[in-house]
Amino acid sequence: MSFGIVLIIKSALGTSPISSVPYVLSLALPFTVGQFNFVVSSLMFILQPIILRSKFEWVQIL
Repeated sequence: MSFGIVLIIKSALGTSPISSVPYVLSLALPFTVGQFNFVVSSLMFILQPIILRSKFEWVQIL
């Protein structure tokens, strides 16, 4: 996924809203877009059950 995002960024086609956060962070800090993409995606994965609480179905993890 990160490789595709980097190709889109390098080809100057723009970025999607979900990948703009890792892109901006990679410009400001000494880490790559792929590393930040992994961190941001992991945070969203972890925060989903916390935010949804009782509406979250654990089968969604699969």
